[in-house]
Amino acid sequence: MQKEKQILRKQYKLMVFLLVSFLVIFPKGGVKVAGIPLTWGYFLLGLVSITGLLGLLLKKVKTFNKYHLLTLSATLPFQVSAVSTLLLNGIGDIGRSLSLIISFVFIPWMFLFVFSHYLDKMDLTFLLDFLRNAIFLVALYGVFLFFYKLETGRFIEIPYLTVNADDVGNMENKFINRGGIFKLISTYNNGNIYGVSLLMLFPLYNLLEKSKFKKIIVNLSFILTLSRTVWFGLIIYHILYSIYIKRININNFISTLSFMLIVFTGIYWSLKLMGFEWSFVFDERLGGRIEQFDYLENISFFPSEPFLGIAEVVYLSVIRFFGISGFCFFMLAMCSPLVLHFLRKVPFNRTPFKKSLALGLTLYLIVSLSDGAMLLIPVMAFYWFIVALFLSNNPSFKYYEQHLDRKKNKNHLKHVFLSLR
Repeated sequence: MQKEKQILRKQYKLMVFLLVSFLVIFPKGGVKVAGIPLTWGYFLLGLVSITGLLGLLLKKVKTFNKYHLLTLSATLPFQVSAVSTLLLNGIGDIGRSLSLIISFVFIPWMFLFVFSHYLDKMDLTFLLDFLRNAIFLVALYGVFLFFYKLETGRFIEIPYLTVNADDVGNMENKFINRGGIFKLISTYNNGNIYGVSLLMLFPLYNLLEKSKFKKIIVNLSFILTLSRTVWFGLIIYHILYSIYIKRININNFISTLSFMLIVFTGIYWSLKLMGFEWSFVFDERLGGRIEQFDYLENISFFPSEPFLGIAEVVYLSVIRFFGISGFCFFMLAMCSPLVLHFLRKVPFNRTPFKKSLALGLTLYLIVSLSDGAMLLIPVMAFYWFIVALFLSNNPSFKYYEQHLDRKKNKNHLKHVFLSLR
């Protein structure tokens, strides 16, 4: 029996290692099939989901996390709206339509149904520690690559790993040029995708990470994306974090003020580097997105045109292609976890862990007002992972919080958690 548990722990660690490695560290590694990206991370996600589903069937699992199921049920109306829109109105773009189905049908079912049982039972220590290190690693590499490109004029490209094999040599064509200065892209190949994806995980990272130096590096990586959306999200994060998660005292106020000073100094330096003024931040045309407000001129209650994709301003595209009804279903799907949180129905609801995850979801919904990169890999995988973790009733949250000081209690959580089983 003990040997079987050891084997299961090794399998679990291998699974976490692979998924985090190829979803967080190397999200763009892969190939293209008929022009559609097939990344190793999404491939592994599908493979693990099938394995997990078989495990549920073999174990004859009949009870699931009710919060996962409730949120999953809240996604059903939009799933029906999305599928019916594609079937009845037609497909204007095959790749984006496929991404829509993966992002709003398959991935929510993967995390909220298939992975639900496992997330509630597993020891989260390895997952949280590896995730924390992975976020710092991609941030550090991103900062290095930014200055490497600035100095040498070249990107470092590793086919099948840091870039899709079909994108080698095409990095400069990915809308990352800011007046001759290229955005920080790390292994995400796009500054906005990097910023939006990591901003969702940043509140959790900031809670887990104790090193101020590492936190500064991650903050710096957001600044060097040279993205107004990411800058806006970062500022909102520091404000909300200081109000909602931190205790209101002089030390935390000074700490928040210090990070805000770093952020504004970094933005000022970035503007000078690009040769831009502060007017760039307050662009009246919203970086070319102002035209998307024209979608509001032909609003219909039900979907009425072929699906072409979700543009930067997420909510306007949802209204355009899914109508008012689809927009209401979309908001129900995206906001239901936060509604449960504010109704205090989420397990361990008031812990800093759950608050940080709620803040990550909130940040994404806010930056989607400008650029949500919704159908781009790996944005929605991150969102639904956070939702699943947020709604989990895993006791690790309670005990991890109590023993977060790794210097004194490095292995204590592991022993406490195993004793619960």
